[in-house]
Amino acid sequence: CRMDRLLQDIGLCKRAGALNLGTDATKEALKAGRAVIVVLSAQLSEKTQKEMRFLSEKFGAAFCLIPHSFEQIGQITRKPVGVMCITDQSLGEKFIKDMSAEQGELGGLQNGTKIQVK
Repeated sequence: CRMDRLLQDIGLCKRAGALNLGTDATKEALKAGRAVIVVLSAQLSEKTQKEMRFLSEKFGAAFCLIPHSFEQIGQITRKPVGVMCITDQSLGEKFIKDMSAEQGELGGLQNGTKIQVK
């Protein structure tokens, strides 16, 4: 299932040390230029989604919304969060490829930012 693949990618990023969990850690990575993709749970409030979308665009990171709950994310990350970012380019590319596999359902990346996918 594609949903499971996205969670697997998040787990892979965590194990590789390429995942920042939580709003503050994600904002820090964005400001430092380390965030490749900001990943948000659709369970987040509209206000938080808008804020993170704005910051993603401001700092040039891709942005995507996934349908998983905080609890589903927490099963993989050991921390139930709705905001996270991937900081590794190649792992970010893998996440986008897996997300794009059936882009219609999720809508894929939510802004115009493109990362180079080889």
